[in-house]
Amino acid sequence: MDIPKFGLHIDEAVEVSGIGRTNLYAAIRDGRLKARKHGRRTVIISDDLKAFLLSLPHKEISSDATRSPRGAS
Repeated sequence: MDIPKFGLHIDEAVEVSGIGRTNLYAAIRDGRLKARKHGRRTVIISDDLKAFLLSLPHKEISSDATRSPRGAS
């Protein structure tokens, strides 16, 4: 039986979120992402990571969205 992870270390949070390590640490430093410490390890609760991701602004789709992606012909 697989038990879902409740707490993630930084490398796991990077992997599941798609956000870089430096940006995650910046979000923690700025108070936008809650993190906890256990000894030297930084732990992010999966619900806190989800809340942080959901708090990010939506990407606006511009009228240029109908054009071909760069490099495509």
